[in-house]
Amino acid sequence: MKLKISVFLAALAFSPAVLCAAVPEGQPAPQAAMKVLSGGAVKDFPGWSAYKGKVVVLEFWSTDCAPCVANIPHLNTLAKAFKGKPLEFISVTPEKADIITKFLKKRPIEGVVGVEGYSLWKAFGVNTMPQTVLISKTGAVLRYTSPEELTEKALAKLLDTGSAADIKRMILTQDAVPVKETEALFEVRVSSVPDDAGVEYGRKTSGGSVELDFRGLPLGQLLAEVYGTTQKRIEISSGLPPQKFGFVVRGPRASEGTLKPLLKQAIMAAYGASVKSVSAERQVLLLQYDKDAPHGGLIPSETPGRSRREGSGSFRCTGSAVLDLVKVLEKHFGLPINDETGLSGKYDMTLAWTSGDKDSLAAALKAELGLSLVPANRTIEVLQVFPGETAGQ
Repeated sequence: MKLKISVFLAALAFSPAVLCAAVPEGQPAPQAAMKVLSGGAVKDFPGWSAYKGKVVVLEFWSTDCAPCVANIPHLNTLAKAFKGKPLEFISVTPEKADIITKFLKKRPIEGVVGVEGYSLWKAFGVNTMPQTVLISKTGAVLRYTSPEELTEKALAKLLDTGSAADIKRMILTQDAVPVKETEALFEVRVSSVPDDAGVEYGRKTSGGSVELDFRGLPLGQLLAEVYGTTQKRIEISSGLPPQKFGFVVRGPRASEGTLKPLLKQAIMAAYGASVKSVSAERQVLLLQYDKDAPHGGLIPSETPGRSRREGSGSFRCTGSAVLDLVKVLEKHFGLPINDETGLSGKYDMTLAWTSGDKDSLAAALKAELGLSLVPANRTIEVLQVFPGETAGQ
């Protein structure tokens, strides 16, 4: 199952959609069959009568819905705050129990987790994610809303007074005019990727549209590609899921500049993360070029296109920038590398050294490319990534 978000030119951002309610507010919550996970077992959902006397926060979500996953920490915080109170959190997905059991090992969810819940989705008229439905202590639908609208203060008032007036309604009135469906100008698709899946990334064009496709990359490598930096300049805090995702962003060529910001938003939402760029002093290696030294393995490229091949003790590329070499060197030397070569063009490079031997690699750099590495301390730009709501992009 994949999440597909259609983004129109007037609103290029993730935002809660306006929903159509199948069951009007004030009416009894519909009954439908589903399963719930309980202590490692899969049981039948007992129905709303089992929650009589409790307010229910019913959350419709999916593992492939990036905004849904991003809201898990927020909902968990609320569930913990109301533990022991007459308020129950129930998160319902149409996915199979085995998929969700595996997901929960990495991203625990507080409260009841319902699986194989498509019938309940259909009964409530779910047509977008995430979607939240509040159910009263008597089993009636109180409010259609979204996770972002839930606050501890508003839920406390709901428990005390039975009123959801402080929680924003996110539904269309019954006399609203349906929006005529059109082809999306921009699309963002996010999907879960198995840990053992291959890696694929790049830019594709078709007709008047362009697509950015990143699948199966570890978070560090993904961010390095998307933010145009290197992995040694990215510092990832603990607490982020190790899960891999696939990201596809598509839009018109004329507006290609908007695709990267959309992709960044999708990544942060999928991982439930924030990112900020800071200037910090770090130990680095300075990559310097001696034009008078031998550099037979470094020649200006006349080859159309770009290719790259890396072995255990070799690196060969055509039509590439020095940054491609920097990424390889950072991986082997384990430090950020500042490019002070002044080489800004495209080059064909050939480099061979004894695998696992840093001294051999440094010697090959000098002998074959006319390059040297000098230890130093420098203030560099570092991309810091940490759990929490998305900050600046």
